[in-house]
Amino acid sequence: MISTSGHSVSHQVTKRSASNLAIAFFPLPREKRSAMTALYAFCRCVDDIADNLNATLEEREEALAQWRQNVRNACADSSFESTLPVVAELTPWIHRYQLSFEDFNDLIEGMEMDLRLNRYSTWKDLEAYCYRVASTVGLLSIRIFGYQVPSARRYAFHLGQALQLTNILRDIRDDAMLQRIYLPLELLSQLDISEREVIECRIPKAKLAAW
Repeated sequence: MISTSGHSVSHQVTKRSASNLAIAFFPLPREKRSAMTALYAFCRCVDDIADNLNATLEEREEALAQWRQNVRNACADSSFESTLPVVAELTPWIHRYQLSFEDFNDLIEGMEMDLRLNRYSTWKDLEAYCYRVASTVGLLSIRIFGYQVPSARRYAFHLGQALQLTNILRDIRDDAMLQRIYLPLELLSQLDISEREVIECRIPKAKLAAW
């Protein structure tokens, strides 16, 4: 029997995050809510690893590699006992809802992009990033929701893109403080906005109006 305890590690991770997204889990049946909580906790943990500036690049790479190997093993074997509590709690749901390792792997690759890249040249480049860090979450989620029509996958893809672009626009200042610019450089060039103007958060209002 799969545990749906509200005292699970995944529940605690989700509770600490105070994410608005987690609120959307409440209307779900208890089992699906627990599965989504475990999935969200997994996403939260790998994202926190990528953003942990107190760890070296090598340490973050090693940690993400560990999570990749654990979720690979979990997807391959329902009896796998992960030493990572969140993966251990996620494993039964992986097999209950046939969650794909490819989606988990793409998600982790998106986190690894944040370790290596702080600029995106084109919209196509940014779309690939948004797919990995956001659309994959939607594709995993709809399996838990129990989607029945193929168009749900297209919807999940585009919703993930939209949500991630919204996050990027919301966090321009915070990302600039980390020397990151997610807005495609081709867009900045079209608007005659320099990278320095973005990093220093001093984009002239006239240029923003043209946007």
